[in-house]
Amino acid sequence: MTRKLPTIVISGLSGAGKSTLLNHLLASSPEHNMAVIVNDEASQPMAVLPAQNLLFKQHVAGCICCTQRDDLLDQIGQLSAQARFSYLLIESSPASDIQSVADSLVFDQDFAELDAVINVVDAQSFLRDIESSDALADRGLNHAGAGSIAETLIAGVEFADVIVVNKIDLVDAATLERLLTIVRHLNRAAEIVTTQCGTVSPDLLIGRRRFDFDQTTGAAGWIRELEDDHQTSEHGVTSFVYRARRPFHAARLLDFAEAGWPGVLRSRGHVWLASRSDLVGVWAQAGPNCALDPGGYWLFALPRGEWPEDEETLAWVNANWDEQFGDCRQELAFMGVDVNSPEIVAGLDACLLTDEEIALGRDAWAKLSDPFPSWDLDS
Repeated sequence: MTRKLPTIVISGLSGAGKSTLLNHLLASSPEHNMAVIVNDEASQPMAVLPAQNLLFKQHVAGCICCTQRDDLLDQIGQLSAQARFSYLLIESSPASDIQSVADSLVFDQDFAELDAVINVVDAQSFLRDIESSDALADRGLNHAGAGSIAETLIAGVEFADVIVVNKIDLVDAATLERLLTIVRHLNRAAEIVTTQCGTVSPDLLIGRRRFDFDQTTGAAGWIRELEDDHQTSEHGVTSFVYRARRPFHAARLLDFAEAGWPGVLRSRGHVWLASRSDLVGVWAQAGPNCALDPGGYWLFALPRGEWPEDEETLAWVNANWDEQFGDCRQELAFMGVDVNSPEIVAGLDACLLTDEEIALGRDAWAKLSDPFPSWDLDS
């Protein structure tokens, strides 16, 4: 069998130190013959420095998770076929969806092996960026459809099996401790490495063979919070879960969300709107950016023949089925700094339908005020 080419993907915002880390790995691993692909949409991408063991390098402009995906896989296939490289290092653009890149490398080819997904965090700008309302375009990244700085930062931290916190020499001990606590709340499984100037022992990053797609996908703090269902608080960073078994009034929910939730940096989960009572709402908040998108139908609204057939799902449904509302529910995980969780819980409770509104029935619920954008289930 042909040996698969071990591949490491390095993600992070511009300026975090991805290229610095990559160049350090090249310089400190002379025993490994390396290939490098840099995906950067900046007009002047950071240079990959010459190294004796750097046998191939290529710059890819465009998105390796969509428009350049097939070209990327073709290039990796050619590199693997040469059988002369110990490792391939891919430095991704901040605009790339790292989970989609990893999905392609794990499931859509058989000539490379994803060894690690490394996210590089800038300790100096992290606490500012996670609350930023800037779009990627505001930082010179004009990738179509890309989200905000906060969304991109959080998505990168959540989908990584190694997180390198760089530039720790530029922050004080208290700031670093809070940053590390937030990172641990965002990703409960990743190995966290702290450094300055991108100097990390290659033994910590190369040859680990530790990447597991399912484990990494399920490592996000909000997923673990929904599974564990308990409140945690350390160094001022709090995580908690909100649950309820009656629907939200859409207008009241939007008013409450737009009023702002001081300190909340991340919230995700499922929302049930009375005015769209058959549909699952997928709530995602990163920093000041919020979205509520459709996530399909509640099982309560589907014929039994259209339910999932796997035993694990059915066991969960049977254990959590509500006689009145079936599987419909509110299920939201929150994480933030100096968050007043009782106040947020009380505010969300006030958004639920009252007993009088519940008694009106679903036909009446559908006519309640609903200022959220309409949902296209086919998009």
